[in-house]
Amino acid sequence: MAENKKDITKMATIYAQEGKWDKAILEYKKLLTLDPTDYNVHNMLGDAYAKKGEDEKAYQEYVQTAEAYIKQGLADKAAIVYKKIARLDSEKLPEGDKQKQILIKKHTIAEKFIEDGEIDKAIETYKEILKLNPANFDTYQKLGELHFEKGEKDKALEYYKKIVDIYFKNRMYKKALPIYQKILEITPDDISAREKIAEIYEREGNESDGKREYLFLAEYYWKQKNMEKTDFYAQKAIEFKSIEAHYFKAAALYEKKEISEAKKEVEMLLKFKSNHIGALNILSIIYMDLGQIEDAMATLDKVIKIDQENIDAYVNLANLYLKKNNNKEAIAKYLLAVNICNRKQLYEKAIEILEKAIEIEPKNIEILSKLGDTFVKINRKKEAADIYLKISDIYKNEGMADKQNEYYKMAADIDPGHPEIIQHAKKLAGDTKAIKAEQPIVKIQEQPVVEQPKKQTPPEKSKIFHSYFDQMDSVKPVDLPAPKPKIEKKIKEEPVIEKLPELGKGVNKPEEKIFEIEKEEPLKHKIFVLPQPAVDDDVPALIAMGDNYVKLGSYDEAIEMYQRALAMEPNNQKIKEKLTDLYSKYAGTSISSNYTEEAKKKAEEKKKAEEAKKKAEEEAKKNAEAEAKKKAEEKKKAEEEAKKKEEEAKKKAEEEAKKKEAEVKKKAEEEAKKKEEEVKKKAEEEAKKKEEEIKKKAAEEAKKKSEEEKKKVEEAKKKTEEESVEIDISDDFVTVTTAEIFIKQGIFTEAEKILKKIVEKDPSNIEAKMKLDEVRKLIAETEEKGVNIQDEDTKKGPHSKVTYI
Repeated sequence: MAENKKDITKMATIYAQEGKWDKAILEYKKLLTLDPTDYNVHNMLGDAYAKKGEDEKAYQEYVQTAEAYIKQGLADKAAIVYKKIARLDSEKLPEGDKQKQILIKKHTIAEKFIEDGEIDKAIETYKEILKLNPANFDTYQKLGELHFEKGEKDKALEYYKKIVDIYFKNRMYKKALPIYQKILEITPDDISAREKIAEIYEREGNESDGKREYLFLAEYYWKQKNMEKTDFYAQKAIEFKSIEAHYFKAAALYEKKEISEAKKEVEMLLKFKSNHIGALNILSIIYMDLGQIEDAMATLDKVIKIDQENIDAYVNLANLYLKKNNNKEAIAKYLLAVNICNRKQLYEKAIEILEKAIEIEPKNIEILSKLGDTFVKINRKKEAADIYLKISDIYKNEGMADKQNEYYKMAADIDPGHPEIIQHAKKLAGDTKAIKAEQPIVKIQEQPVVEQPKKQTPPEKSKIFHSYFDQMDSVKPVDLPAPKPKIEKKIKEEPVIEKLPELGKGVNKPEEKIFEIEKEEPLKHKIFVLPQPAVDDDVPALIAMGDNYVKLGSYDEAIEMYQRALAMEPNNQKIKEKLTDLYSKYAGTSISSNYTEEAKKKAEEKKKAEEAKKKAEEEAKKNAEAEAKKKAEEKKKAEEEAKKKEEEAKKKAEEEAKKKEAEVKKKAEEEAKKKEEEVKKKAEEEAKKKEEEIKKKAAEEAKKKSEEEKKKVEEAKKKTEEESVEIDISDDFVTVTTAEIFIKQGIFTEAEKILKKIVEKDPSNIEAKMKLDEVRKLIAETEEKGVNIQDEDTKKGPHSKVTYI
């Protein structure tokens, strides 16, 4: 038989080479009687008919060949055959075949445009094809691919969505899957496309991809707080043997208040992953709900040992300490969580935790300070100033003026426009005016007024300055009017100023007389007075106000502010420097050299003393820190060693327990497996026997039926051959053709509807009846297998190949 086929093939080739097409055709027909499914022979037979000019017969052979190649996944070969069909003479084809050939020609033209890189022309050609044949779904796919290639993603989506759901509903999963994947590539957030992909993987038995997609969906819906869908997709992933999916199922069940079921899921996960942080966190919360506080705390301790940066574990542990009325430990855990948040720059989370802590201890300076600092980091100035002012008030109530002023200044620096800061500054300004009005006049002995020469114009005002760094630290300059001319007074032989007060002494005692003035004729000059600081003066605020007055050119008011500040802090070098500069500006000259040199000397001595003191303090501090650090390191080392030993002992115990457990489990599994295999084997043998019997009967019945159907078909064929009556099928043909297109594309339900209508209109239409029977068989096969039998894999190039007709 094999030799005979070989000889026939040889003869057919010789005849074809010699151009003896009739003889070649006979040989090809012989080969087809031996193997009707040899589509290479059908292709060569089509070539022979084409050479002979019998285009109608050539067309039939080519179409049969192309469709077979498509089913076999040989799309490239099919494309070559379609090109041959396009070259046939349309005039020699029946009307129905002409329409099909037009579509094929347009497809080949479009493919040529793609090869030449003329994408826009290819798109226009495919649109023309859709006008001629809207039922050609492969063309929609091609248009989607071309628009995607051009970067026109919206248009690509439009064409993909027109066909993908039809493919899915008709169980053509191999065609639907790549389109859903393209849709997901264009719109990654299209969760419905991902759901369809997961379902396709499940239906095709693709376990690994199905598990991955279902786990993704479970996590997605968990983030969306959709507990029903989280539970559903987590269960799907579990069915595909996903261990991680137990976590999402447990989380969803807990949110649905199914506590016992959630606990089972967590315990199942921890059997496989004993250090799963998420599972341990859920378990600790379940223990809390069940009132098992000690178990919850032990679980959270385990979480912290595994992950020392786990914020939720510290917060939950703090909450448990609160339940046990141990506020101190609770605060400590909250602060640890806050430190981690700050390291990770999770400032909003840190604020949330600190606000919880403040509810427990509203006046805890450490917590308030951390909260203020955190507000500063995220530029929430008003909230930061609020907190610093609150700390300032706490220190005020405790009588700690330095700390009070420090935090008040921090608030003022961060938010100078804060209502409380502004109110305080206004109040200070008001107090200053009141103090100025109430200042006692300093008495001095009467001095002679020197007569000015007549021609010399007296100045309107003169200003008196004394060294600010000598005894006059708290004296302020006051304007004097010009002296009256031609008045002479006798001077007592006593010093003009008996004694100046020592710096810082007598300043707050208005009743104390420092200078004496004769009662007979009081001097009507403006004189120096000593400022009396108010109890509630705020040094930073006074300095700030002084600076503002300087900017505005109000030097008198600025001097008042600086002097009041200096009265509160007599050793403040910064204020002294500001006053020195201001006096220079005020007088338009520098302070006398004697005073400034003396002041400089004092300032330098003071500076050196302060530096020496500071150095000594720093050295002492450094030594103390070094010693403390050493002790801490020794303590830490001892703790680490103890911890290491404890962990080693624990690890050994766990390993031994694990080994024993594994051995017991292994034995139990082996026994169970043996029993299961025995039961399975028996069941399989019985099932196999029954199946063989059923198959045997079914095969016999099918054989009988097929023989009967074959006879009927042959009889019908003979009758049609004998009858030479031509049937007018021009209207029906188009409908039948459309049904054929649907069948070729695997859209069986639509084909069935069309054929039913034809048979109802024309019960004598044998072709429609036969096609209807064929479609019903295909539908039955599809339902039995669960997959569309037309849904075959095809080779993929840069573009998908399509069925042309």
